[in-house]
Amino acid sequence: MIFQPITIETLKAGSVSEQLKMHCLRNHQEVEKSIIGLIKNSSSVADYIRLLHIFYGFFSALENQIQPFIGPDLLPDISFRRKSDLLKADIISLGAKYSEDLSHVSLPEIDNPMKAFGALYVMEGSTLGGVHIAAMLEKKLEIPQHSLRFFRGYGSQTASMWENFRTVLNGLPENEQHVCEIMTAADQTFNKFSEWISYRAVH
Repeated sequence: MIFQPITIETLKAGSVSEQLKMHCLRNHQEVEKSIIGLIKNSSSVADYIRLLHIFYGFFSALENQIQPFIGPDLLPDISFRRKSDLLKADIISLGAKYSEDLSHVSLPEIDNPMKAFGALYVMEGSTLGGVHIAAMLEKKLEIPQHSLRFFRGYGSQTASMWENFRTVLNGLPENEQHVCEIMTAADQTFNKFSEWISYRAVH
């Protein structure tokens, strides 16, 4: 993974969400490439369950890390944005068990709301590509609708939920240090997720 340096020019490049998109582009593409590779190599429901476990392990641990720093006062609908609940439901619906042992997950450093929002940006952004992934999985493996809840995200509300998140995110930072913290945490989150995918590929 490539860590993109934060420069003054980057900080002046527009809204926080636009800056994040540009700043994290390479690392985002690397993670996306790994996930698409896993999907293309999937040939059974068991492979799909393994994919769900990869997401569940990382997202569940990350949500626990974020929780103390983002409440309804900062993001009113935060309780509706938990991805691990959907992942858990999908795993159970396929007759599989999930593990709460998250001891092997390495996470980004999150110790304030700015860094928490940087990490949440990565998770919320995953809902945008999830619709396309759901279509791929449904066609390739004939996964039932009720087992695709995570990748279907917020359904017809996905676009509006993303825009609501962007609005809050863009209005959050009060100075360049805040922007720096958000961007660094997002970068670290992509890096750590990539590391987790690689780890789970052999464990």
